[in-house]
Amino acid sequence: MKKIKSINFKLFVFLGLIAFFVSCTNDMNVSPKDDDDFTSEAFYKDPSSYKQFLAKIYAGLAVTGQNGPDGSADIQGIDEGFGQYLRGYWQLQELPTDEAMVSWGDPTLPELNNHTWNADNRFVKAFYARVFYQVGLSNEFLRATTDEKLASRGVSDAVKAEVKTYRAEVRFLRALSYYHGIDLFGKVAFATDADLVGTKPVEKDRAFVFDFLVKELNAIDADLKDARTNEYGRVDKVAAKMLLAKLYLNAKVYLGTSKDAEALAALNSVIGSAYTIANVPYSNLFMADNDRAAVQSEIIFPIRFNGVNTKTWGGTTFIIHAATGGWNTEVGVDGGWYGLAARKEFANVFPDKTGATDRRAMFDAGSTSTLTINTVSDTATMNTAFEDVVVTTAESGGTRHFADVGHNVTWYNGNRMEVYNLSPYDETLVLDADYVVCSDQLNRLFEISQDFLAPHSAYDVTGTHTFEDLNRFGANHMPMAWATVMRFNRSLMSKSVFDMMTMVRDNWQHYRNLYSIAKSTYRNDHALSIALNTLTGHQAEWPSVPWSLASVIPDHQLLQVSDDCFCAKYKTSDNKLKHVLIKDQDFHAMGKKHLGDIIASTN
Repeated sequence: MKKIKSINFKLFVFLGLIAFFVSCTNDMNVSPKDDDDFTSEAFYKDPSSYKQFLAKIYAGLAVTGQNGPDGSADIQGIDEGFGQYLRGYWQLQELPTDEAMVSWGDPTLPELNNHTWNADNRFVKAFYARVFYQVGLSNEFLRATTDEKLASRGVSDAVKAEVKTYRAEVRFLRALSYYHGIDLFGKVAFATDADLVGTKPVEKDRAFVFDFLVKELNAIDADLKDARTNEYGRVDKVAAKMLLAKLYLNAKVYLGTSKDAEALAALNSVIGSAYTIANVPYSNLFMADNDRAAVQSEIIFPIRFNGVNTKTWGGTTFIIHAATGGWNTEVGVDGGWYGLAARKEFANVFPDKTGATDRRAMFDAGSTSTLTINTVSDTATMNTAFEDVVVTTAESGGTRHFADVGHNVTWYNGNRMEVYNLSPYDETLVLDADYVVCSDQLNRLFEISQDFLAPHSAYDVTGTHTFEDLNRFGANHMPMAWATVMRFNRSLMSKSVFDMMTMVRDNWQHYRNLYSIAKSTYRNDHALSIALNTLTGHQAEWPSVPWSLASVIPDHQLLQVSDDCFCAKYKTSDNKLKHVLIKDQDFHAMGKKHLGDIIASTN
């Protein structure tokens, strides 16, 4: 695939001049000073610009900005991976069902698992924004490519003919996004190219948009290319018929009236077209090289990715990495994200999970006995037991990081500094997702009056491992605080802590030199320690949580023996299995893997 040229559109629109400019100056006769900034009309002077704009609209289904996989995002306010079109669509379609679930505890993500989302859910809002970003791009392309506009620019007849096909494809892409909109959200904000830029969209219900989409898809049929005659990755007549079929098949929901006959007619057009079932193993349809001719015969409309020019944290990158754990090399990736899993209800639909009798059954052979996540490291179970406790993990997760490239510093859980702004609650408890909470510790945290709490101490439950910088770090012997557990109120003090943490992260070279810290990888714990000591006075003690952290490393197993006794099993350096009892101790267990991997059983 050719690299898609980065296009930065700047629209210059006058929405009603009601004042007179009577000065003799030439204040209005200005030109962009930045060589990279130019008006839309200057952009369209190049005949190739129309296809570049078309490519941008297609690319919006795959990439998230101008630099892949992130950087210069199309939509602000959410992680680019979370905001990618296919990733958002897949999450909203699959996670609330009996088919799949995700184990991550990012704020409002567990609500999709539990079917408890609302209008404030950040993933719902992100996909809504992505849908209408695509609609907006499509509308602008259609405004800019009318017969009148093309004539005014003096484009050739050959370009006019190409643009006519492009317009049909863009109308399809707009229809596709509107279809996703009404399917997921019901009523949607509606606007077309007939509306001026800046006009507030009007809310329309499913019936209105359904009627519009059916007319659009029928209207563009003559201008779309025939089946399999367009460039691979671009739509044709059959793609429009398939989208029509999807609309008709859902008409009972959208309209209250069945359109089965119309659906059958559209599907017969698809079945009778040049597309055929590929004579290849079913899994080949999902391979990285599924653009080969043998596979193309079955794929009506692909969204194209590659590892060079269309990089993203969404799409197939998300599908493969998020569903992968320790068996990375078997699926050709460099690391799994330990996130997605099939629900057992879905897996049990297939009597034969090997795929021998149903080739759609493609489950990991080594996981067929545990085809679900039994223990989810999220906030759902916490909130069931402690209804007045809000748990959030910010946006980072265990392996996401902030990289200070200039100083060669990697910040793990770097977005933890943003949790104060992310939480909408008066009292917030921040927990890493890989913890075991014992007794009534969470409730006890909310009985302490201080604005901000963080633990002082941590230890290995077996006594066989030593924490680096456990209690002190650096030449100035600064007390260590652990950002993996924080309880805070909305107050000036708490906000100051998080603001200071951010400043430490963003100016790390200064603080590394100040405290003589000889490390190459840093954690939010370092930033928190510096922030607390700076705000409360160096060497001063701050209010702490009333218990210590206890480490449970990957080779450990933690088993509950009784209400007040736990047993930690672990392997020694010579691979011998040992155990230690943890009795009558207040501790908070910190695992280095997902909770479901650490908790072997509960007695």
